[in-house]
Amino acid sequence: MLTFPLAQTLTTWGPCTAFTLNPGTPPGWSYAGDARGFVLKQGTLDLFDSAGPSNLLVQTLFKAPEAEGVLFYSTEQRGAWVHIEHHGEIVVDAWAKLSELKALPQGETMDQLAMPTTSRNPARMAVQGQPRTVRTTREVPLRAAAKDADPVIGVIENGTDTYVLDVMAGWASVMPKSLNVMPVENGQFWVKASDLGI
Repeated sequence: MLTFPLAQTLTTWGPCTAFTLNPGTPPGWSYAGDARGFVLKQGTLDLFDSAGPSNLLVQTLFKAPEAEGVLFYSTEQRGAWVHIEHHGEIVVDAWAKLSELKALPQGETMDQLAMPTTSRNPARMAVQGQPRTVRTTREVPLRAAAKDADPVIGVIENGTDTYVLDVMAGWASVMPKSLNVMPVENGQFWVKASDLGI
């Protein structure tokens, strides 16, 4: 789910080996010295796979209502088409109609439109199928193993929507929907099922 300066939900597919639950560091990016800035002022922008009359529409972007504009960079233009890039919550690398963007004067970047370095909302995970969702009514201790002797490693805060992935022997394997905390690789979070009211 994108929040700013774009606001929309994107769905895609990929092989399991392409994903990890371990936090990573996004690769750095800086625009080319001869790149020109373009700003999306209107509500939407159609993205295409190439320039020209036979290109294919691949996605429509939606500008967040509170955003002044969305900043793109380009080093390539073909007639009425411009090859744009945007690096924020997602990376956009596509072609767009020049008429749908406002070209900035050469050398101007409008830094105030650049993506903030911190995300306004935490990441969210979608679990395949229909796992049970429980909203906590108090702080619930988290453990890395389903046993009383295992130390408490954190808590699920009161009022947090939580996926219940499995229940066994009075313990529930859980995953908070907001990914502020993640288990170590191949690990799980466990809570007492009774603490969730199940």
